[in-house]
This record gives sequence, structure tokens and C-alpha cells, in this order.
Amino acid sequence: MKRYSCLFIVFIFVYLGNTSLFAESPEEIYATQYFAQIKKNSELLNHFLKAMPKGADLHVHQSGAVYPEKLLTHAKADQFCIVPDTFHVYAAASCDKDHNLNAAIQDSQFYEAIIDAWSMRHFKRGMETGHDHL
Repeated sequence: MKRYSCLFIVFIFVYLGNTSLFAESPEEIYATQYFAQIKKNSELLNHFLKAMPKGADLHVHQSGAVYPEKLLTHAKADQFCIVPDTFHVYAAASCDKDHNLNAAIQDSQFYEAIIDAWSMRHFKRGMETGHDHL
């Protein structure tokens, strides 16, 4: 009896493995091929991802997230610029004086404000959603 049970289980796995149950749909194949073509074109890639459900947002758990301090370290090393009102970072050949990230983070209050905006630190439940929190 035990032998037949094992054979049955093996049969099921072999059968399921040979069916088209897990085959990609034509839409998935097209999307995969299109993505491969555009992944080096930032403008087309941005448009492609924004057209996805939820704008291609990723669901991130805190345990797997990158700390904003680490992001700031990379942005500073790459000499990125920052928009003081929105805390958005961007690459440019040169930054306006008030958009220079390296200079801006010398101000401890502004540095703390960036950390607050880029993380869930000091998040108040009910005031805004996690999606609204930069």
C-alpha cells in the first residue's frame, strides 16, 4: 500500500510537470519580451512601470528595507541634488546652491527631516497612510 501511495505521488508530480498548467500566457510572453527590449531605456521603462497596477509599487517589509541613512550615503557619494520642499533626489551635472545634497545634510535639522520623510520614523497612525508617507 505504501509503495502505491509513493507511486501515485510521483505520477501526480510527473503529470503536473508535463502539462501546460504553468505555461505563460501570450500576454506574459509579450510583456517579458517588451521589458527585455526597453530595460535600458529609462523613459520607456518608467512609462512601462507606471502603467502597471499600482504604478508598479513594491510592497516592502521593514526587515528587508534599506535604511534612509544608507540611501543618503549613496546619494552623497554620487553627488546627487535634493529638492528641499519635497525631499526628492535627482542626478544633475551641477546643483543649484539650495539643492546641493552634500551642503544640505550639514544642517542637522534638514538631515533629520530627510530621514523622517524617507522612513516611517515618527509615523502617526491615522494621520496619513504608509503610501502617503514619503
